[in-house]
Amino acid sequence: MKKTLLLILFSTSLIINAQQSVAPYPKQGIEMLTKELQEKLSIPPSYYEKEGFTMQVTVDSLSNVKLTSLDPYASFFYKELKKFVENTEWVAGKNNGLENTQMVLIPVKLDKEKLANMEKAHPKEGLNAFYESFVKYIFTTYYRSFKYSSYKVIFEVDEKGKIKISDIQPADGAFRFEVTRFLERKTELWTPAKIDGKPVKSTFTLPIKFQLGSN
Repeated sequence: MKKTLLLILFSTSLIINAQQSVAPYPKQGIEMLTKELQEKLSIPPSYYEKEGFTMQVTVDSLSNVKLTSLDPYASFFYKELKKFVENTEWVAGKNNGLENTQMVLIPVKLDKEKLANMEKAHPKEGLNAFYESFVKYIFTTYYRSFKYSSYKVIFEVDEKGKIKISDIQPADGAFRFEVTRFLERKTELWTPAKIDGKPVKSTFTLPIKFQLGSN
């Protein structure tokens, strides 16, 4: 009888402890949440290279959810992910039977092999035509003020084909000014990169070499 009583007390204690803290969860389940995330969002190629990312969300006692961190962090993707997360439905966590605010870490795994089939960003007019128009433009400028004859222009092409310069190597203020003016005319004239048929933001490196005459 005593053993039976002890067993009942032990079982009751386990049930009470289990009820003390319950983590919040999405109504559709974590697996469906991450699947929908991959289907709806334009995930940058860099995350596929790292085979995923981890996001942290906070769910309050009223089941309101907010994205609080992203690792590794990328500002443009964070904004898109934040909007997605805050439109999902969650069940609030509990502590001692009462709803409370809790944080949840969610790892999102991505298939690196999808990069092999990625369609790279490219100018709609074709790369050769793009180079030709760039060279023609350069020789209408004060190109003799450029410090070098060889550069690398690194820029982002977003999901809509818009261009934003990230870096120019080696640094040259005069060259950067002219490249910026040229690319502003070409914005939205690019076809963005695609993964699984979805446009994604990507980085494009444009090597530039030209010969400065002595005239």
